[in-house]
Amino acid sequence: MKMNLKKATAGLALAISLITSGCEDTGAGGQAGSTPADVVSKVLESQKKMGSYYAESTIRTYQNDQLLTESFSKEWVEEGTGRKRVEIKSGDDEAISVNEGQELLTYDKKSNTAFTMKLDESMGTGSMSQKDQLMNLIKSMQSTHNYEVAGEEQVLGNSAYHVKVTPEKQNTLLGELEFWVDSRTWFILKSSSASGDMKVESEYTKLDFAPKFTDDTFRLKLPDDVVMQSIQDMHPAREVSLKEAEEELKQPFLLFDDKELSLLKTELLEFKGSLNRTEINMNFAKDHMPSLHLSVFKVPEDAAWDPLGEEIQIRQVKGQYMEMIRSVAWDEDGLRYTIIIENPDLSLEQVLEMARQMKLSSK
Repeated sequence: MKMNLKKATAGLALAISLITSGCEDTGAGGQAGSTPADVVSKVLESQKKMGSYYAESTIRTYQNDQLLTESFSKEWVEEGTGRKRVEIKSGDDEAISVNEGQELLTYDKKSNTAFTMKLDESMGTGSMSQKDQLMNLIKSMQSTHNYEVAGEEQVLGNSAYHVKVTPEKQNTLLGELEFWVDSRTWFILKSSSASGDMKVESEYTKLDFAPKFTDDTFRLKLPDDVVMQSIQDMHPAREVSLKEAEEELKQPFLLFDDKELSLLKTELLEFKGSLNRTEINMNFAKDHMPSLHLSVFKVPEDAAWDPLGEEIQIRQVKGQYMEMIRSVAWDEDGLRYTIIIENPDLSLEQVLEMARQMKLSSK
């Protein structure tokens, strides 16, 4: 399947998101009752620790039952050190990423280009992996959906609980979800989520919870003629005050009005080329944990939304929600706002309420 530019970019982004994120606990979970509450409780509890593992998986995205993307990935995750490696193939594209804790190095084989990115605490966990996104879905659906254990099945040679999650009301923002969770380790082996005309299927094809890693596992050998680029240098950012941000945008902009949120950093980015815009990026923390990323820029001339998003109502206007990256976007008074939800404990409904209460920076 030949991929267009958007799909190729999505494949590279997936490699970065997989490697900048956490993972489930792979320790023994013991047996528990097979009620929905028991299973969901054990799955969420298993996220508190991180164990080493090696895994291979397939992720497929469909729109109106038509296959859009198909990705095959390999993951190496080392407990304690935070070191990770991801190799991902999607169509003709192939990317390898290594996170050694302080820096992320991603190599795009097709373009023979390597991208480096410095990591710091204010970035939080960065974009979330497919597993993290699934955990957030399970949490956010608990109050609006019905959970049913449909039985036990064999998945990847393991006994797994098959859980079906369906909305209590029709036309809800979050649709249906199915997942199969290992009854011993509480690791989710397979999932299928559907919302509107979009569906995402994820399935592990190989898992090793006792892998043996060497230092070479987390080293990336690059060709001599590789083109090196720093993501920060490509779009250099400088820290600014809120007043300076207003001056750059030539108008005040909306900010969260929540005493539980603290503003960690405000940065100005000057994008060139096809984007050609000035963008303000802000990181917010809740309970000392990076929780929300807010970006603001002038509404582009081509104001079309991404076709993979879902239309929602936010602040009494039409906006878009992208489930895959947990982002909310809308246009207001000539500015486009995008909120990325980084804290897995924050539900979409909570963030929509925070957005409703936003106030202008000038106030």
